[in-house]
Amino acid sequence: MQMGPPPTLVALDRAEAQRVVRRHRSKMCMRRHRAKKKALNARLEEYVREVQLENLRLQAHLAGLYDQRGVSLCIAKTSQYTKLFEFGYSPTRGAHARRQEAFLAEFAAPHVNYNGQIGVKHILNQWAMYDALFGSVHVACMDITVVTVDVPLIVLEATYDARVVVTGAAVQALFPHLVNRPDLVDKLIGSTMLLPLRVLFSHDMASHRVTRVQATASVVVALVALLKNVDDADVALQGALLVEDLHLNLDAV
Repeated sequence: MQMGPPPTLVALDRAEAQRVVRRHRSKMCMRRHRAKKKALNARLEEYVREVQLENLRLQAHLAGLYDQRGVSLCIAKTSQYTKLFEFGYSPTRGAHARRQEAFLAEFAAPHVNYNGQIGVKHILNQWAMYDALFGSVHVACMDITVVTVDVPLIVLEATYDARVVVTGAAVQALFPHLVNRPDLVDKLIGSTMLLPLRVLFSHDMASHRVTRVQATASVVVALVALLKNVDDADVALQGALLVEDLHLNLDAV
């Protein structure tokens, strides 16, 4: 009579067999998981490609609409205005000033509204005043984007970094209340003030000329950065004639 394997060995064989089965099942599960993941990734990649193609089609369609309505032309003109006035304007600059004046007369409608003031001449006067007050003016365009395209207007938003060198004349004209704060006056004079600007240009869709300009500046941000002290910036702001719309009262200066 043959003897079977000892019970201990039988138990070990069964345990090993169960481990083998579990390993096999685990491998099969992992394979199925990898296969599902691969299929899912493939579908996702295909979906991304379809979205990208649709986005390109929409961009092409939008570009076509923009071209039909003159949006590209308005953007180009706004960009040209920025380049021409990048270093400010002064009527004493000869040929360059004449180019600026001629361009602005075509770029803007005769009765253009600039922060509530009317006329091309007012825009030039504001530029000239900044040139007279500050040691230097540099206005760099960061971006030009489309806000709305809706009859009868095309509205663009341009963001700028304006850098001006503060002079004694600028402090006297724009911060007259600091006469008793020579410490702040000393900090301001000779310093370069960085003014973040946001300008909305409303173009007439038919003529493509600008009918309205709305400019706002982060004066608070500029003064805090320049004086490096919130309290000092608050003192400088109290009674300051440099306000968010950047409008200067020429009669008062």
